[in-house]
Amino acid sequence: MIDSSFLSAKGKAIKELLFQRNGVVTIFAVVVLSALLLFVSVFIDYARIALLNTMTENAARAGVRSVLSAYDEALYERYGLFGRGGTSSDAIYRQTVDNNLASGSYASRSPVLRMVRPVLERTQMNPASTLGDHTVFRRQVLEEMKYKAPVDFTLELAKTFMPLSDAMKEATVTVGMLEQLKKLYEARQEKLDRVLGLQQAAAKAFSDSKLGKLVPADIGKLQDGAPDTAIGIARNYKGFAEQALALESQKDAPDTVVSDNLASYRKQADKLLSRLKPESDAVMKQHAELQVEAVQALADAERLNGQMQQIYDQAEQSADISGYKQAAAADGSSSQLAGSAVPSGQLSDMQEIRSMGDEVILPASWFEEYRNELSEQAAAYASLDMEIGGFSANLSDGLAHPAVPNDLLLEGALNMRVAYEQYDVQYVKAGSKLDQRKSKLSDQGVSEQLKQQQAQLSSLWKQSRAFLHTLTVLPQNDENVRTFQEVQALYQSNLRFNEMLRASLPSGDADSNQKAEEQSAAAAGLNESPPAAETSDTDNRQHADNTQSADEEADASFSLMNGIFGGVGDMLVKARDTVYFSEYAAGRFTSFSPQNIKAAVANGDTAELAQGVTLSNQELEYIIYGMVNPAANIAAAYSELFAVRYAVRTMEGLSVCKTAGHPLLILSCSLLYGVEKTAEDIHSFVEHGSAPLSKYVQAQVSYLDYLRLFLMLHGAGGDKQVSRMSAVIEHNTGAELASVPAALTGETTASVSLWFLPGVMRLLGTAGLLDGKVNDNRYETTKTIGWSYE
Repeated sequence: MIDSSFLSAKGKAIKELLFQRNGVVTIFAVVVLSALLLFVSVFIDYARIALLNTMTENAARAGVRSVLSAYDEALYERYGLFGRGGTSSDAIYRQTVDNNLASGSYASRSPVLRMVRPVLERTQMNPASTLGDHTVFRRQVLEEMKYKAPVDFTLELAKTFMPLSDAMKEATVTVGMLEQLKKLYEARQEKLDRVLGLQQAAAKAFSDSKLGKLVPADIGKLQDGAPDTAIGIARNYKGFAEQALALESQKDAPDTVVSDNLASYRKQADKLLSRLKPESDAVMKQHAELQVEAVQALADAERLNGQMQQIYDQAEQSADISGYKQAAAADGSSSQLAGSAVPSGQLSDMQEIRSMGDEVILPASWFEEYRNELSEQAAAYASLDMEIGGFSANLSDGLAHPAVPNDLLLEGALNMRVAYEQYDVQYVKAGSKLDQRKSKLSDQGVSEQLKQQQAQLSSLWKQSRAFLHTLTVLPQNDENVRTFQEVQALYQSNLRFNEMLRASLPSGDADSNQKAEEQSAAAAGLNESPPAAETSDTDNRQHADNTQSADEEADASFSLMNGIFGGVGDMLVKARDTVYFSEYAAGRFTSFSPQNIKAAVANGDTAELAQGVTLSNQELEYIIYGMVNPAANIAAAYSELFAVRYAVRTMEGLSVCKTAGHPLLILSCSLLYGVEKTAEDIHSFVEHGSAPLSKYVQAQVSYLDYLRLFLMLHGAGGDKQVSRMSAVIEHNTGAELASVPAALTGETTASVSLWFLPGVMRLLGTAGLLDGKVNDNRYETTKTIGWSYE
């Protein structure tokens, strides 16, 4: 049995062992200090890591900016574009980053930074975008021009052109209406001439027939008895009938003389019957056929007349004058541009001329009257034919059954002659209804005057545009052709590069970009010119050497002016990009001096001109039209210049020619005036490089100003024009824009040694609490910085 005192002593000993107080402070200090040391060591390394991240990012940013500071000076000075050039990007970047991360550079700033002592592991530069990308190119151009373009373009061109917008709108509506009326008028008159010709053909069929001899129509024959005519047969019938009846009553042998007389009469009568009715039937058949054609031709003329009435009624509503309306809206929104330079009296003249258009439109009653006239002519001959039929029937019956008296036969013959005479007087002889109708259709000599003016206009038109033809047949210089072919290859290469860029985008982004571009173009109201450079040389010459008539060119010219005014109006309101690109191209690329074609215009000498149509002299024209033929771009530019001047001068001509009276003569006179004055304008461009905009606006507008308008009209900033700009830049600088970076990304990898517990830091990295990674006892981070010139 264990003693209780022993147990008590043992428990006390264990308690003292477990709860003794010797060394308590030391153990507590170890525990606390260990935790604190762990925290501090981790914190120090974490702080060094954070500093490394910041230092690396700052060094990478400085490196990228240093690389971009080494831009291509030729590109910037000549074209205002920023692109990397000079020393290797990788070398500049690594040197800049290395200098920024070096310990010495940080020691001068703060001793604390010396604790990091980063090590540059590797660097890499990558181009993010290039100048060959249309999106990048456009952004740089817009940045370059956003302050300069509104001053140059708006104040110089808009203030010059806008005061003409009201007058040009009125002229467009008036000339457009008159041109349409003229075409329909000529077609209608042709149909009406056809109707009259058919009437005359019917009358000629009557006059050429033998009815005049058989009736007869000649009174002299009646005095001679005319035994072989219808009236002669009718007059002699009484004697025939008496002799025939007497002969029948005789029982003796018939009298030979009487028998011979009867036989002779019958022979003449039978001969008349065999000729009279068949002749009339033949003429009647021709009348019926010609009548159907005449009625149809008259219906066609009436339909054309109805179209003329519709055009007149809807002249302003149907005219395509959206461009002028946009210009007017912009004009009204700008106090600087408000007002019209054209006197109100001239605008009233154009409105009055337009109201005169109904003078060439015939009322419905006119056609109803003419239809009745056709019916009357048909009825007039039908009456004669009926009388001939009645006479023939009576004569046949009289021969078969002789009777005295037979008044119907003579009466029928006389009625037949009266019907013949009536038709002859009304439709054949001088002063007939057909002569009267011809006089009505002659429109008081308007058609003849139109023909004379048209001949004069055609002759002057060919003369005034002869220099354009001269441009299209210039002898080809092999060196010039080769240069254009090289630029064309660069242009196509740039287009393909951008097509590949779009194809590499996700479908949603590509569709979005394309839709945005289309909406932008639609908002501007402009379209890019057709890919003329991709057509054959024959097509190019046909494009430049426009073979349209003066009338056709008038429509095209006013349509061109409508587009120009629409572009100017839109520019004032919203079409910023198009304007900026127009101004950029006009300021950065060369254009062909008008004085260079002086000899060609003056005397057709093209030797000097053929040598001067180099790309370096016509970069702007190539950008607009994109033709490979060295002279075709210049010819196209002058063709559009001619069209603009023709539209303005024709507008002036409307008031000048108002005294011509007839609306179509006013139109023809206006076109003639327009051609004459346009030829003078072209000579002014050749001599002085500019011409007054109008006799109402004496401001001198240069050839380059018109090119700026044409750039806008053809969709400046569109893919094809941007590619042509890029091609010219590449040709002139030797740079390949698709390889010239406009934005870069710099990648820098740096590391720092871990002083404490790399395993703990590795765990933190695995947990995603660090930006980099831990390898062995070093922390490594990579920073990527992107930067661009925009």
